[in-house]
Amino acid sequence: MGSEWAPGMVNADRHDCAVYEAVLDMIERSTPDKFAAQIRALLDRPDATALLRDIACPPMIVCDRDDKWSPLARHEEMHAQIRGSELRVIERSGHMCTMERPDDVTEALVEWARWAAGFDTAR
Repeated sequence: MGSEWAPGMVNADRHDCAVYEAVLDMIERSTPDKFAAQIRALLDRPDATALLRDIACPPMIVCDRDDKWSPLARHEEMHAQIRGSELRVIERSGHMCTMERPDDVTEALVEWARWAAGFDTAR
């Protein structure tokens, strides 16, 4: 199962490095029941699209350029619907940006914290 899922979770340039192996190890440590619960949660999750326009906090949407599991287009749609949101794309990263590009993710979070401190909800 890991060999089927992992390629979509990390950037293709990383399929031969420690990050890829760590993702495979993480998948291997899980159980069929946990995977079933995760899949059920995704399939049964209610569509909250209509609520996006009501978000009034300072949202920064962070996503991965090469994520096969949650593609950039989905995040662009959310960004278009959330008033005043910022979209930050982590380059050369798949679904596991915190593992693949931790410095870039940290930079995005620091940027968000600074930006959120001066966020105007009336925007």
